[in-house]
Amino acid sequence: MSTIDVECVGEMMNDSHSFPLDNSILIYEILSQNEDSVTFKYLLDQAIPHLEVGEMLVERRSNCIVGEIGISEWIKNEFEKRMLELFESGREYIPEGGRSEGKFIWVFGDTRIEEIDNEKIIFARLGKVKKELFYLTFDKETKQFKRKKGEEPRAFNYSNFILHLNSHKILFEEKLPDISIKQFVDKFFMLYIRYFNDLSTITIDIMREPLDQLYALLNQYDKITEVQLKVTPSNPNDEPEFRRIDSFLKNSNTQEGTFKFTNKEDSLLIEGTIIGEGVALSKAGHGKYRITGEIGGEKKFIKSEDRIARFYIDTYDDIDILLRSFWEKLKGLVRRR
Repeated sequence: MSTIDVECVGEMMNDSHSFPLDNSILIYEILSQNEDSVTFKYLLDQAIPHLEVGEMLVERRSNCIVGEIGISEWIKNEFEKRMLELFESGREYIPEGGRSEGKFIWVFGDTRIEEIDNEKIIFARLGKVKKELFYLTFDKETKQFKRKKGEEPRAFNYSNFILHLNSHKILFEEKLPDISIKQFVDKFFMLYIRYFNDLSTITIDIMREPLDQLYALLNQYDKITEVQLKVTPSNPNDEPEFRRIDSFLKNSNTQEGTFKFTNKEDSLLIEGTIIGEGVALSKAGHGKYRITGEIGGEKKFIKSEDRIARFYIDTYDDIDILLRSFWEKLKGLVRRR
């Protein structure tokens, strides 16, 4: 039987091991190790035929964000075609203005369209490439630093992402300090509008933390005195937790609704009310909220921007395994359109 070398990278250990490789099970991660035992994690899947004997399988933990892509109503039927065309276009965007003006090139790469669990998804990377083609070297003989010109731009960093085409849900990596959530969303938007240049537009609404976590936090407050909401209709999910306010926005043909609820004397009621539905709609990625409350006479604020849901996912250099790892997380969050 053949063996495969597996490199295990974690907080407690950094080691390589050889294991048998057959057509049904691949041992790919050591979870913990002490003097008496070793705990393994298994990838229960079909064989990974493209892996060669001796190839390294490197695992890391990555901070990932989930959002939902909204696209102009008049080209919704072209969503799949447009996304694939954009990701494969090689179109570059160089920021104009600001601290990073002219320093970096943003571009999509490594695009693949796959069908997993009877669902069609696209994998791609949004890359940040250093525009400067020069780099510094040190000549040991002359003891001098020299500035040399490289043949190709150096990839500074990239964010892996997968897009579920049916629900428009996207899962992507936050690669701080190089690629923040805002940078990913902004550069995705700029690449789209620069490429198509036809007055259509897209948005990425970021998923917030679960409502029960927010309500647990609000229960610590003595009272809630103000809630501000800025929400948009869902696209086109019809969830019970925000059905009334969502229907109100859609039936009134509202593109964006702004609401302000106040009660300086007694506490506002959020859970189970129209206010709670607005918060839920925002949490689902269709807006923002700002909640003002008091604890012991001190004013406190909760902003949706600070309550983003983050998921820690195993990531790998091997795209096939990475794609599967991302999909395992995203598929539990997907709602069929």
